[in-house]
Amino acid sequence: MTAAAGWPDWLVRRLVGQGLMDGETGATRRARAVACERCGRAVFRGLDAEWCARSRDADPLPLTGLGEVQAIMAGRRTLELSGTVRLELNYRDRFRIRGRPAGGDKYDVLVEHQCGDNTQFDAAPRKAETKKAAISDIPPY
Repeated sequence: MTAAAGWPDWLVRRLVGQGLMDGETGATRRARAVACERCGRAVFRGLDAEWCARSRDADPLPLTGLGEVQAIMAGRRTLELSGTVRLELNYRDRFRIRGRPAGGDKYDVLVEHQCGDNTQFDAAPRKAETKKAAISDIPPY
């Protein structure tokens, strides 16, 4: 069963034909949080490029620069999760790695998911949520 179960057949055929959806996994360019079918862990799934894309699953924990090096040395690919309204996964080649180092504020670098591999890479600390102080209508004097 694909992720496109319940979609009209004509729509799935059209999206697959245009390269906007992977026919086997139902992945689209927009990254979605799903559960891995094999191991049940939470992953982001999406196509990793605009053209000639592959369906990729990525673990949701963002990496630091050191974590990305550890992942690459372990033979794992890294992906960039970027966007504000529409999240997209992008394959990290040498140009993205050099030009947009891991740990930035505008995007997260994720490691490609591998079922059964519990290797821990150096993860980026999450910023604490800041709460805005309530503004009172009464002046302080």
